[in-house]
Amino acid sequence: LKHYAGGRGPMLRLNNEFMYLAYDLARAGGVKTGYHGELYENAYWEDALGIYQPKNHQAAMDSVQIWTRWWNRLEQNGTKMLFIPAPSKAIHRPENLPNLSQPNANYHWLKTHAPQANKHVLDVQSWFDQAADSAKFPLIPKHGIHWSYYGEQLFLDSLLKRMESLGLKGLPELQFKGMESSHWARFRDDDLEKGMNLIFNRKDE
Repeated sequence: LKHYAGGRGPMLRLNNEFMYLAYDLARAGGVKTGYHGELYENAYWEDALGIYQPKNHQAAMDSVQIWTRWWNRLEQNGTKMLFIPAPSKAIHRPENLPNLSQPNANYHWLKTHAPQANKHVLDVQSWFDQAADSAKFPLIPKHGIHWSYYGEQLFLDSLLKRMESLGLKGLPELQFKGMESSHWARFRDDDLEKGMNLIFNRKDE
């Protein structure tokens, strides 16, 4: 009866909407609500707390040595590996996460040690953080998990140029044919909000 009673779907959405409006709680698994309506995927929040960092210095150095061996072997075989730390929303906008004054994410450890193992690094996280105030549109959407479609296009353009600088030929050329602006997120730019199964759509930046 609990699962098959008529109207269960609308009632669930009503309950989700009420809990979000009244208590700022997301009833969807893996979603964490931040300040100013910001939504985060829980794994990124946990990473910002440093939960996934190596347990000790020796474990960290062991990882660096493994990376170094693999990357050197690839270089010897004529293959170049480009290491790309993808941007995390919890690091990009930590000010909207409750009880987090300074992220202690895996990224900060990787940023220190990865260049020791591989000279080819494209640090998208740092680039996004520096460009946050000057970007025309959000690089990471307010109600989405990952980078926005706008941020993806900027990254792809830089990635192609970086790959060309490493000697790759015949790569596709990226062409922008205009941009449509909207205060309402589309596609996966609001995938977290869609997963919350709410009644009303939220306005985005």
